[in-house]
Amino acid sequence: MKFLFNIVIFLFLVCSQINAETAHKVKNGFDEVYNIEVGKIDIGTLYFRLFISDERYEVSISVEDRGLFSGIYRFKGKYDAFGQIKNGIFVPEKYNQSWKTKKKNSEINIFFENGIINSFKMLPVENEQPRIDFMRLEDYNDPITSFVSILTGNTKTQTIDGRRVYSMNVSSSKAVEKGVYKKIIINNYKNIWADHKRKNLKYIEVVQGVGALSADPPLLIKIKLNAFSVTLTRH
Repeated sequence: MKFLFNIVIFLFLVCSQINAETAHKVKNGFDEVYNIEVGKIDIGTLYFRLFISDERYEVSISVEDRGLFSGIYRFKGKYDAFGQIKNGIFVPEKYNQSWKTKKKNSEINIFFENGIINSFKMLPVENEQPRIDFMRLEDYNDPITSFVSILTGNTKTQTIDGRRVYSMNVSSSKAVEKGVYKKIIINNYKNIWADHKRKNLKYIEVVQGVGALSADPPLLIKIKLNAFSVTLTRH
């Protein structure tokens, strides 16, 4: 479930269409609310806040259970990213992720400096030895900053979220009746703390309206997993 919401984070940023010019025009950012549904079952709410100035950016996303799903699985998650904007490029400095359920609390903190990971903290501490030497990786971003980087014109970016590394590609984009349709693929997926290569995500489809500000969130997001689909609809 937590991996699913990591993907949700990715979707909002992939579809926000932020670019270098936008970084100078959008000073206050925005706040948006989304319904999260599996099939026709309402499972939760996602809150998305973006702030951009000439030299810095801050993104805060939180999710929580709602409706009948609350009686089955209660959850609350929060994701924050902070960094600089240098020559129109988003450069990460700090990434925080927290996840709370009835039985478990977890937290990941990543600090970046000059394109490498300067500090990493995970709670509870992972007992397994990492399968890759992630502290030596160069030019990797946290999930939020990585997705923003794609929006500035990059077609591929490298990401670390604390439990896995992967690259992201926008495989197709076309005009549709309601706006612009996009399909996003995740490649080169590797688990840091496990031997398996399990990858539940198949693909992601998004529709963004035409005529909105370039920093506006998408209208509709559909996440296709192996066994089911998740849909996010903006209020």
